[in-house]
Amino acid sequence: MKCMILGAGSGLPHPDFHLSSIIFQTNGSNILVDCGEGISKQLLRHGFSGDFIDAVLISHYHPDHVSGIFMLLQMLYLEGRTKPLRIFLPERTAALLDAMHLMYTFEQRFPFILSVDLVKDIGLHYANISTALTDHLQGYAGHINKNKLPNLMQSYCFLFTEADKTLVYTSDITSFEGIGHLLEKADIIIVDAMHPKAEIIISMRELPAKQIILTHGIGSKLNRWLISNPDSRFELAQENLMYQF
Repeated sequence: MKCMILGAGSGLPHPDFHLSSIIFQTNGSNILVDCGEGISKQLLRHGFSGDFIDAVLISHYHPDHVSGIFMLLQMLYLEGRTKPLRIFLPERTAALLDAMHLMYTFEQRFPFILSVDLVKDIGLHYANISTALTDHLQGYAGHINKNKLPNLMQSYCFLFTEADKTLVYTSDITSFEGIGHLLEKADIIIVDAMHPKAEIIISMRELPAKQIILTHGIGSKLNRWLISNPDSRFELAQENLMYQF
């Protein structure tokens, strides 16, 4: 199993980092997880465009995780991609198609077949990928209920297995609620180090994982702790580096 972090920045744009996206190469498939702004340039930079990607997974609908998907689809269309593409969305699949049509991006005109499915069904297509819901969007419940909005607050964590290796990518989280069972059996964890309190990330030293990659930014308190308490298992995510597990 290999992966390259194409975007390790937080939700606030930064001149030195791209927004959230990771390409996973696992079980003979190339899976792009999240499509932050700038993903098309990053894919071109590494030769990952055209027919390279087999599927796209979107963990949740915050702009820094999905805003690049429209340019990605336009790029694949203009490149003349021919291989079918399957996109897995956290909720409300028709809403993405509506947004595409608003921008005159019509899947019927693509030279490839575009299929849109829900993230919760990914196991039907990729047996080595499983998911768990996270608590990242639950803080919006009051606003959504008050205004009777259709948002379902679906945000996902992903588990990849290949041979004797297990990798978890948490995407954005507030806590480990709902995903602890995945973390307990992971050899490698790529974790959001910005949103959870520092103490939550520090508690990961009790996990059996051999490698913990901190992505999506890092708070000052956690950074100070890492400096004062060196642990070779913890490392800051590096963009454009091919990790091999």
